[in-house]
Amino acid sequence: MLKDTVLFAAANYVAQGIGILNSFLLRNFMGPAGMGVWSVIQVILGYCGYASLGTTRALARDYPVLRGQKNFKQADRIKNSTLTFSLVMSMVPAVLLLGFVAIQYRKLEKAFLAGLLFLSGFLFVQRFYDFLLTLLRSEKKFRILSEQIIVNAAGGLLITVLVVRPWGIYGLYAGTALFTVCLIVFINRRNPYRFRLSWDKQVLTHELKLGLPLVLSTFLYTFLLGLDKLLLAKKMGFLGVGLYSIAMMVSNYVLSLPMIFSNVLYPNLLESYGEKKGDVSQITGYLKKPIFTLSILVPFLCSLAFAFMPLLVELFLKKFVGGIGSMKIYLVGSFFLLMGQFSNNFLVTIDKYLRIVPVLVASIIINYFANQVFLDRGFGVEGVALGTCLSFSVYGISTYFLALHAIHGTVTGIRLVIQSVLTYGTFLILIFFLDHLIVMGSSVYLALTKCFVFLLVSTPFLYYLEKREHLISTIWSIVVNRTPFGGRGYDS
Repeated sequence: MLKDTVLFAAANYVAQGIGILNSFLLRNFMGPAGMGVWSVIQVILGYCGYASLGTTRALARDYPVLRGQKNFKQADRIKNSTLTFSLVMSMVPAVLLLGFVAIQYRKLEKAFLAGLLFLSGFLFVQRFYDFLLTLLRSEKKFRILSEQIIVNAAGGLLITVLVVRPWGIYGLYAGTALFTVCLIVFINRRNPYRFRLSWDKQVLTHELKLGLPLVLSTFLYTFLLGLDKLLLAKKMGFLGVGLYSIAMMVSNYVLSLPMIFSNVLYPNLLESYGEKKGDVSQITGYLKKPIFTLSILVPFLCSLAFAFMPLLVELFLKKFVGGIGSMKIYLVGSFFLLMGQFSNNFLVTIDKYLRIVPVLVASIIINYFANQVFLDRGFGVEGVALGTCLSFSVYGISTYFLALHAIHGTVTGIRLVIQSVLTYGTFLILIFFLDHLIVMGSSVYLALTKCFVFLLVSTPFLYYLEKREHLISTIWSIVVNRTPFGGRGYDS
């Protein structure tokens, strides 16, 4: 898993290097208002994906298990039936979008109207592209996924330079559609898949029984992630969402490495669970070790963002300076999102996925009312980031406890949750304190000074992580092609 993670991470960081440049160029060419429209379009696109009623998520769970059992015939049946169902059901949001446009077209901003028309066709392309990525992840073909990530980043930069610069958001719509088709062709050339349209009622019934509960939790999770932007757009317009997009951009970079490992770990967790014949005690390391590791790595990554992002925004995105405060607050919630992500995958694996639904509902309610209060009191984008961070913490802590409770019971579960939160909170509070303490000097001097101090303060935390998990030495052994594994596995 670590070998795949190193490969996948290397590709992601190359892509991120390209993506950082692309993010700055895109925001300069589009402006805050244009980025606000694009952010809302992406939220709507995410909602459209739930028309498949969770069958793709059910595939992601069942497909690797069947392949691990060498039942390739059944895996192929699930693959074909799920793709057919997903494409057919995508007609529902397409028709709804076109109907909304037909009724409201005179009231909609021109750029937003064009975006909705774009979505009504593009969502079919996106569903097929996402389906291919799901298959590659389920088959653990992370080399091809790594290549795809780099090609995707390079293509995104070309789109920005060649079509967004002259034509703005309309160029972004056209370029995104064309390049996604190119990515589909690229994946099928590197790893050809054969699909056959099939409506297998037995398979679909089985997948829907699993998929419907999963789509409910996934929809609630997506709604939780997008609610802050919708409330902000209603209260402050697309300009506010555009400023807030700085927090989204940086959060994506901070979360990228942990999410890479989550993507690598999940199919391995499923296969291991099948091999252990459902013995939960044999797979606890897949949950506890990542959470502990992230309680130290996430504050470290946040500290680097605190040091350098204000400088980069000042140099290249002066119109977005107003989003720096919200970025720092929003990043606090990143660890809790990851805590929830790993815990949710564990609960899905052991068939306890329905337990997440009330947690998500409670988190959404907190998100809505907290953000409404903060917006009404004039706290702006910082208030929205604070309310969102609060809801993320409820989601992450509660989900982690539910997963631990299924393994160890109430008392041990509470103790382990407190340990993780205290480790994370102590490190992050120290970073916040130093960030507010160091304020003198030019922008460049300030960034370098903060970076040096943050690295100095992070050293004992990283040393503790290394002594306990041997993570850094293991990754280094992989990088230099030595034999890295010497006794402590994720099943321990």
